[in-house]
Amino acid sequence: MIGLTRIGMVNWHQFPHQDIDIDGNAALVGENRSGKSTLLDLIQTVMSGNGLGKYLELNARASGGKRKGRRSVHAYILGRTGDGPEGVKRPEAQCVLFLTFERPDGWPVTLGVVMEARVQDAKESTRARFIADGVKLSVDDLVDRPEGSGEEGGLPKDWDAVIRPWLESACVEAGGQLIAHPESKPAMHFVGDYLKLLSTGRLPIPPDRFLRAFGNAARLKDISSVNDFIRDYILEKDDVRIDQLRESIRDYRGYAREITLLRKKLDHLKPLAERIEAHARHLRLQDITRWGEARAKALSARIAMGRHQRLAREGLEKQAVVRADLERIKCEWAELEAERKGLERLINAASETQRMTELRGQRGDLERGKKDAFNDILGHYKVVVDLVNVLLAADMIPPNLGRILETLRLLREQGGADQPPRWPKDPQAVEGLLGALCLERERLTGSLETAADALTVERAEVDGRTRELTRQIEEITRRGFSIRPEVEALREDLRRMGIPSHLLCERLEVVDEGWRLALEVLLGRDREAILVGREHVETAIRHLQDNRRIYRGCRVANSRKLTEGGAAQPGTLASVVRSDDPLATAFVLRRIGNVRLAETIADLHAEGRAIMRDGTYDDGLAVEVRQLGRNDGHKIGANAGRSSLRSLERERDGLRARSAELEKDRKRHGSVLLAFRGLEGWAERPGLGQAVDRFEHARDGLEEIARAMAEERDRADPAYVERLAVIDVQLETYREEEIGLNQALVLAKRDVEGATSRLSGGEQEAGSKFQVKVLRGRYLGLFSTLGPIRTLGGREHFLDVLARRSGKLEAAAVSLGAEREKLEKYLAGEAPEILRQYVEYTRLDESSPAFDSTHSIQGDLRDWVAEQIVTIEANSLQRYEDLAKQAAERAEYYFQHAFIHELRERFSRVEEAVYSMSQALKGHPFHNERYRFFHEPSGSHHAVWELVQRSREDDSLLLPLFQEVEITEETPHGEALLRVRDLLLSSDVEVEAFADYRNYFVFDLEMIDVQTKRRTNLESRQGTGSGAEQQTPYYVAIGASLATLYHRARHRVGTRGVMDDPGLGLVILDEAFSNMDPKNVWAAFEYYRDLGLQLIVAAPYDKRAVLLEKVETVVDIWRDGDYADTETSYPGARLREELARRNPAHYDMDDFRRFVEAHSSRFDESGRG
Repeated sequence: MIGLTRIGMVNWHQFPHQDIDIDGNAALVGENRSGKSTLLDLIQTVMSGNGLGKYLELNARASGGKRKGRRSVHAYILGRTGDGPEGVKRPEAQCVLFLTFERPDGWPVTLGVVMEARVQDAKESTRARFIADGVKLSVDDLVDRPEGSGEEGGLPKDWDAVIRPWLESACVEAGGQLIAHPESKPAMHFVGDYLKLLSTGRLPIPPDRFLRAFGNAARLKDISSVNDFIRDYILEKDDVRIDQLRESIRDYRGYAREITLLRKKLDHLKPLAERIEAHARHLRLQDITRWGEARAKALSARIAMGRHQRLAREGLEKQAVVRADLERIKCEWAELEAERKGLERLINAASETQRMTELRGQRGDLERGKKDAFNDILGHYKVVVDLVNVLLAADMIPPNLGRILETLRLLREQGGADQPPRWPKDPQAVEGLLGALCLERERLTGSLETAADALTVERAEVDGRTRELTRQIEEITRRGFSIRPEVEALREDLRRMGIPSHLLCERLEVVDEGWRLALEVLLGRDREAILVGREHVETAIRHLQDNRRIYRGCRVANSRKLTEGGAAQPGTLASVVRSDDPLATAFVLRRIGNVRLAETIADLHAEGRAIMRDGTYDDGLAVEVRQLGRNDGHKIGANAGRSSLRSLERERDGLRARSAELEKDRKRHGSVLLAFRGLEGWAERPGLGQAVDRFEHARDGLEEIARAMAEERDRADPAYVERLAVIDVQLETYREEEIGLNQALVLAKRDVEGATSRLSGGEQEAGSKFQVKVLRGRYLGLFSTLGPIRTLGGREHFLDVLARRSGKLEAAAVSLGAEREKLEKYLAGEAPEILRQYVEYTRLDESSPAFDSTHSIQGDLRDWVAEQIVTIEANSLQRYEDLAKQAAERAEYYFQHAFIHELRERFSRVEEAVYSMSQALKGHPFHNERYRFFHEPSGSHHAVWELVQRSREDDSLLLPLFQEVEITEETPHGEALLRVRDLLLSSDVEVEAFADYRNYFVFDLEMIDVQTKRRTNLESRQGTGSGAEQQTPYYVAIGASLATLYHRARHRVGTRGVMDDPGLGLVILDEAFSNMDPKNVWAAFEYYRDLGLQLIVAAPYDKRAVLLEKVETVVDIWRDGDYADTETSYPGARLREELARRNPAHYDMDDFRRFVEAHSSRFDESGRG
């Protein structure tokens, strides 16, 4: 056998530069972390040429077969024991590793690798791989050792300048040759070249099979099942070529998925189309009710306005008539007064006496007193009239002053309906009531002034809000959304400074309208954040700081803190918005990238931040319901605000009407306030009762004087006296008529003013010109857009509602309005539901256009849905069904002519491998047991296996597969065919699982007792046998597989220990025989020796005594801190025999009796030594 005789290393981990000479089987013994695995890793590194990572698994036993860990060739070369640059022994180094093998005749072959590593590099570089045929290399040949430098001292010689030339000459001198492989040459060539020299009978072992088997032994660990062992350690992975079959089946499945998807699309689109049609019907009915309501309101307002205009016109006409009558009375009065004065002169001339002169003087005084008294009464009358008129605005009186209204009613009653001088009916009662009102005047006027001020303030707020809404409406009409003036002003400043900027909201687009509210409320003020480039952000922020009072609430995104290039994770709020602007995308990811979308309360309560569609937000600690502010409409997206344009216009019109109402109320408050202010200084005025008494006294005095003067005039011409009496009666009649006409004039003016006030009222004033204008404008606007409604049932519906309301337009308008509101409420909820249903559809078809609230459901979406249904039903579905049929036909062809035939070959390979293994084990019993591997088809693959086996005899049985024919249990091999068809065409089956031929079988190991012939399979022993019983079969099997690989035909089956020209037989085992008792360990060594294998095993120190009996070399490994070293001993055959002879583990009962008899003198009677 060609055996390993030397291990050499220069700059390998913590070991010094040294040679370790090996004789036969060797044990590397030491405590944990002493460096046993490090030496095994050295052997693997050389055998793989340090260039075949998939075969090289450093410290595999310690890492459980995992590749993750800190062990690497780079770390070994630098002597790394910790992290960072400080954790290495050598910051850079050249490492040379070599293994020397010798034939039985002593001819050496040395394999080596030369590597370099630096701490700043992530990986080492391999400078060369070499095979020195004929030279047994030593570390001393590779290192310059200055005198006194010791084992660790000295520097490696340069490969190109020194080592390689020397090796070439040494090989030639010995009669061999140097085979050097540069780094550029694949490592597999190096492995192939040395296997040509070392293989049994010079029949080269395939390099990949050798490396795989060699590495499997090195990482051999506790194996859970025979299946894993056979599949991982014995059979090569050589998948069946199923590319074409897989492609055909993939095509079929793809087409089947497309067909399923198309049918799912239809299942979504058809109900969506029906819902859109129902939506269209409700929209049409809404238009009809809107048109009818607008028509009823416009007609009703026009009729009311006509009524007001008629009242105003009749009042003006009445005023003209009254003024004409007053003018007539004035003229006639003047004529009678002139005539009276003439008569008085004549009478006076005839009756001029001292008495007459006195009477005229008294009459003048009384007339002046009467006039003054009348004026005082008239003043009271006007105040009382103004106060009584307050009853028309009774709602202006605060509830806590309600007794004032009762006082005013009493005042109206006690005053009576007459006019001065016959007014009032009860002067004393009126005066008392006026006094009571004076006592309440101050409280009332204070309350009225406060209310008037509040109305003024409210109107100012309403007008301000109206102006803001007007600005928003103009902005939305112009640009699609509205922003605050401060933000626009800041952007204008930045533009003048030469800094280009964008608003976050205008750079984003909402892709799922169902989540718009959540997105708008959570971004909040950030929607108006200003984005500028990184080179301008500092300037922009400083400008904002310097003008903080002007630009209150404005924000500039700090783009220096934003990382571009990220993408939103599905299921987060950031995923419902998209942007072509990297800065905008980065801002959104930074702000809401980790906010989950929560459809339910349970989703909301999951870990982290989350938000629901209605704005319910969980910040990870507290939950709140966020809402848009009063001035916050939709802002995200180019046309975000247009959806709220109609509601903003309605709000603006409502505010305008409210402003008119507030102004009217303010005027009414003013009139009431003015009426009560007429009571100011009332205490200083002459009392009403006194004025009435004075008036009556003057009137009675004048009557007495008139009689006295009449008596005096009787002395004059009777005709003059009679005429004067007639004139006085006529003048009194004119005086009373004038009073009546003045009263009529006041009433007419009041009617005109009331009608004019109502005509000039706001939108809420029934019959006002403004209301008529607004309602007519709305009606005409609807008429221009909904004109066809008149001929599409709208007129009939309007007339029907009007008839049900007895022809009353106001009642019809209310009824139509209620119907419209009901429809609006329904449609307001239906539109989002239609869009939500469409969004659900887009999950099936991500290429669907993004329809949102800015699109027309009845235009864009309706047409698109109808077109999609036609396209799918008439085109796509039929095309994919044809393609699926073609793909099934191709799959059938490839399954029959490629897949099945290759599986036949692989199944034969399995049978051959299992047979070879069993035959190799047959001639080598272990512990009085023979081992035999057997296999059977796997249940999940049994149907395919059965078809493959049966197709060996009859290929025609595969014909029904994939064809459009019915396969039943009566069909030949029908059950298998049905199973295969389901497996290969089902979307739940991974076709790749059928490519690995090893998956078609389950394996087990049978153990046959040589004496009793009792058979036991390993699976039944798992979990019940000892550690040795569970591990031993795998060591036996791996040994047999390695012997078969190494020696192949040269290994004569059935003959123990006989081998022709054995070649390489190296096996390395880490933590070997860990759970086996000594007898099993010794038996394993003998078994491997019989197979022609050389064992290099690493074992803990407590196994040293056990291994000492069976190994020719013991390498003790120890470590002290960051230094490790070895000490090699070579127990000879005599020592091993003596150890075995004295080891009680080898004693039988006779040996124990002889031992006791020979040492009986050392024991007392009690049996104690």
